[in-house]
Amino acid sequence: KWSKSVVEAAKFVADFSTIKEFEKFVHRFHDDPKKLPLLIGEKIHGMGFSSVCNALKETGFTNYCDPSKHITDIFCGLGLSKNDKFSIFDAIIQMSRDCQEIDPQITPYKVDKIFWLIGSGVFYMEDKKVSGRTDEFIEYVKKEIKRNEFR
Repeated sequence: KWSKSVVEAAKFVADFSTIKEFEKFVHRFHDDPKKLPLLIGEKIHGMGFSSVCNALKETGFTNYCDPSKHITDIFCGLGLSKNDKFSIFDAIIQMSRDCQEIDPQITPYKVDKIFWLIGSGVFYMEDKKVSGRTDEFIEYVKKEIKRNEFR
């Protein structure tokens, strides 16, 4: 299965003669970003929606996010989305757009990374691992929302 995925990925990438050509292809999906991971997932065996999203965001396409388990737990725990990868993806994109009103540099990648760090506790750039803080974070946010409801 792994070899089949590697061969299909190589064939897919070989269709583009330059990185710029691939970037141009990716940007064609700007208005409906979910379509690209679905398309790539159909062409490459073993690459589902989430794994394609992760590959795109980690290769520099910051308009993509990965609806991972950690992010799903937080977003569902806070009532920000339904418990499915498409709803999580949409919620991350929407949060990014809302934050861009304050800071235009807040991309879906950045929103993804912040919540992933909270949930996973893996601070890879510092080579540190702590236990994830999902439950603690959800409890804190809910408490803050409740505290601020009457202000």
